[in-house]
Amino acid sequence: MHALHGYDEMLAIGAAAALASRIIRLPVIARTDQTPYDSWRRRAQLVQQISVFTHLTTSAGVLPALTTWTTAMAAAITNRWADATTPPPRVYAAFG
Repeated sequence: MHALHGYDEMLAIGAAAALASRIIRLPVIARTDQTPYDSWRRRAQLVQQISVFTHLTTSAGVLPALTTWTTAMAAAITNRWADATTPPPRVYAAFG
């Protein structure tokens, strides 16, 4: 348990806000005029971010409908582009 009451919920809601800013980039992810590396990286990052979001919301017990929707979205992305989960993109140097 965290010392700050509601920490898990706040973290999950923050992750939802960050995910919303990436989801609006779906048209970019679907473009066919990008390099194979860029298209793979963008898809993989979104799938990874959804996975982290799902973990946080499940642990906190919040946002179940949004979690279900984003999990379905990740499944649709990986069904359309099988490489979206393998291998995962490198962690940016700032987070490594």
